[in-house]
Parts: sequence; C-alpha cells; structure tokens
Amino acid sequence: MGGGKSFGPRQKSYHLNMNKKEKKLALSTALMGALPRTTLVTDFESNFAAPKTGDMRAFLERLGASTTGKEKTMMIIKEKHENTYLSARNIPYLNLRTLDNLNARDILNAKKVVISQGAMSEIKSRYGA
Repeated sequence: MGGGKSFGPRQKSYHLNMNKKEKKLALSTALMGALPRTTLVTDFESNFAAPKTGDMRAFLERLGASTTGKEKTMMIIKEKHENTYLSARNIPYLNLRTLDNLNARDILNAKKVVISQGAMSEIKSRYGA
C-alpha cells in the first residue's frame, strides 16, 4: 500500500526571536532615524466621524504625503479607532499602526511618518525617543 516517510521534509520557520531590550533599542533607533521625515499632528481620530477613504486621502495630501503610491506613508496612533482604520485600509501606500503593533521595519520603510500627539507622549515615555 503506502505510508508516510519517517523523517520527511518539515516546514522551515523563519521566525526570529529577539530580546525585549534589543527590540526596544531597535524601535528607539528607528524612531530617532525617522525624525527628519516625521510629522506630528493633533489627535486626528475625531476627524473621521464616518469611514471615508476620500477624507483620509485629503488629510494625507494636507500633510504633504505623496499620494501617487510610490512612497509609503506610516501613521502611528495610540489606540485603534474604528472609523480611522476603515478610512485607511483601502489606501495601498498607507500603513496605519497602533503602539502595540509597532515595528522597526515599517518605520524604516516609510518615506513619511505621521504620529499623533497622544502616541508621541507614549513613545517618549516608553522609548525615550
């Protein structure tokens, strides 16, 4: 009949483990490196009363972010706001992140970083950046 192999091929995991201090240092360094291309805005979550992608695109144009799709923009907010998330999810060049889901790779890939004031105060207390 047939059967399985005793020591057949296994799925390779590319997951890397990182110490907490190393991750904190990497995020702090990435944020410090992104300062020249960072824009600080007031808490804009209240601006989106309804989930409209056009409103988010107009907001990004007012900030000077490229809307052609060639340059990536990253927005960092303190906590997830439903209408803000729904407005941003259909824009391919926009990366909306909350503080609990922040990583150094996304910060380094972004040509423009937009941080809300609430998130910036939390970042200063966490990372000292």
